[in-house]
Amino acid sequence: MNDFSSEDDADGTAQRCPCEMENVIIIGSEMQYRMFWLQNMFLCSGFALAQGRNPPPGYLRSVGRTSVLYVPTGYVRGELLALDWLRDNLSINIVRCASKADVLTHLRTRTVDGVEYKIRNLVVFSHGLPGKLALNYNASPRVDITGGDITGLPSDIFDPDGKIYSYACRTAVAPFAGSSLGQVMASHFNVTVRAYHRKTFYGDVVRDRADEPTIKSALRTGRAAHEGSLITLSPQYEAIPHPDLGSGVMGLWGGSAEGTNDYALWPTAGALALPVQHSTPASEPPGFATITP
Repeated sequence: MNDFSSEDDADGTAQRCPCEMENVIIIGSEMQYRMFWLQNMFLCSGFALAQGRNPPPGYLRSVGRTSVLYVPTGYVRGELLALDWLRDNLSINIVRCASKADVLTHLRTRTVDGVEYKIRNLVVFSHGLPGKLALNYNASPRVDITGGDITGLPSDIFDPDGKIYSYACRTAVAPFAGSSLGQVMASHFNVTVRAYHRKTFYGDVVRDRADEPTIKSALRTGRAAHEGSLITLSPQYEAIPHPDLGSGVMGLWGGSAEGTNDYALWPTAGALALPVQHSTPASEPPGFATITP
């Protein structure tokens, strides 16, 4: 039986015609840790997902359009070449977002070349705090997406089966007053949101920690002959030149002592895994929370 007949009302039929679907992946800047091991934790996560690797639970990969929105602060050209590869080889739509307005404009604009796209999956890899996605954390200008920004968007931009996945810290936690950002998004867009109450842990995204001694040894060897150039560390890893990264000598932020300063680690296929919940704050519920309207 045909779904449509000559007696159908045109407006009613139009409402039943499915729109095209779009997946949107948001990549924040990394200006907090500034170290070899974590510089590309957001970028490589989005790079892998745009290829269909490491999908979140329930993520639909087969859609008409995939867009990667990225905040460029703190990334060097060698790191952003990964996004060029997505554009040139997989026809991924790459959108540079230097401000909050750039992000919101893309989310709001649902018609492209005469075709209407509803968002099926929205995935965020960035820093976060209760009540906001901090897409340019610890840098200027601030690119914070808040509940007010969400409710300022049209409520019908998502597909009826749309989902939001936030891998920013603490999206499921309410600020001092009001609802959590996760709840605001779920209620406003009438979608399911997955997010953490606790901080998000990206420590196993860029590398397998068991590989660290081999990575450091290969980097030392490579720098002796090719200082300042891209260094292939193994089939799985590269070191991208990044001047002044990790140039301190103390703690996590200093790479001079271990010889990793001025370089950023890159997993050649993208993130090894999705980020997971951190152990803190222990007072918050564990797990990847499911938030419904």
